[in-house]
Amino acid sequence: MAGSGVSARAGQAAARAGAQVAAGLPTVVTVAATDDLVAGRAQYLLSTPRFRCYRTTDVQGAPYPNPSVP
Repeated sequence: MAGSGVSARAGQAAARAGAQVAAGLPTVVTVAATDDLVAGRAQYLLSTPRFRCYRTTDVQGAPYPNPSVP
């Protein structure tokens, strides 16, 4: 989304996350935005007890979180 500061990610990890969500399994994703307020808002809006969002302002190097980290 040009100008919004939000970054989207797709690929195998995103597909696995979708399958985990569909199966009702706990899932971890990274929300990346150049503006921490934007990332924090997305994190707040998207997170649920089974869908944990971590945020970063590093949109180019946004890591995939390690699901084994509590």
